[in-house]
Amino acid sequence: MIAKIAEKFVSILMIFYDIHADINQFGCVHNESTPHSLLKVMHEIFVASDVSENIIRILFVDFRKVFDLIDHNVLFNKLLSSGVPEHVIAWSLDFLNDRKQFVKIGDSVSATTTVAAGTPHSTVSGPNDFKVIINYFTFNTTYAK
Repeated sequence: MIAKIAEKFVSILMIFYDIHADINQFGCVHNESTPHSLLKVMHEIFVASDVSENIIRILFVDFRKVFDLIDHNVLFNKLLSSGVPEHVIAWSLDFLNDRKQFVKIGDSVSATTTVAAGTPHSTVSGPNDFKVIINYFTFNTTYAK
């Protein structure tokens, strides 16, 4: 329970330090969703197809495992460059570093292993960490994340 309260506090700090997703970010953003992203993409396709000379190219990237692959050093540097105080970053990364995990199916439990990267699923900080990392991926063309 204390960890959830502390996570919520850090989440509020991220808002205070203006760490937010770019306007083309739809995943893990309050009041945005996959349908909003799809509507934006479809709109852009229809607008581009109105001009017969246009060539439409679409690239889809699967971020399904992104929460498991977040590099803690990259996250540290992104948070630091955003102006988040080092003591808040240190606390946040301490929560992520050397986490233990196991799998339980029925009565069977796997061995415990230490996780060196990523952020836990179903946490307050996980989507914020994702947004900090992906926020810096921008393009000189129309896109939706």
